[in-house]
Amino acid sequence: MPQAKLPLIALGGVTAEKLPLVQEMGFKGAAVLGAVWEQPNPVEAFKELLKR
Repeated sequence: MPQAKLPLIALGGVTAEKLPLVQEMGFKGAAVLGAVWEQPNPVEAFKELLKR
């Protein structure tokens, strides 16, 4: 898989399940707005993302 050469942040469609792929692709971080705020319990969704 190609690696990013610049410090890129993944944006859009990033979920907890996709975080390993985001890391594998070489992104330096991810914006997880929808993965948190569109959930019934945003705090628990955020905590789950922090575990990954």
